[in-house]
Amino acid sequence: MVEIDFHSWDYTCGDGCCYLYGTDILIDGRTLEHVDASGSMPELWLGALLTALGIRDAVYFPDEDDEYLVTIGERTYHTTETREQRFAWLAPMLLDLGVNATITHSSAPD
Repeated sequence: MVEIDFHSWDYTCGDGCCYLYGTDILIDGRTLEHVDASGSMPELWLGALLTALGIRDAVYFPDEDDEYLVTIGERTYHTTETREQRFAWLAPMLLDLGVNATITHSSAPD
């Protein structure tokens, strides 16, 4: 079983002028480098995730509602970007591709 965690974080500098935030992806406790899953382009983070899991033949394209479809082999999956929706489609898609995964969302302590 593969453990995938979407870890949200934020940072405010000492004088309060700078605020940064993002979502890292961890696979079995290891962070995927240079991947931010908080953005609105799922082909970036999903591509990195699938590549890390050994799935390399994915093709991404926008649909008429400006959401994304991903085609892997002969199957097409509809992706959405909200956290709740992400959990709804990602685990079944990975299982369909032969990857048994537990998907969680954590956040940095305040």
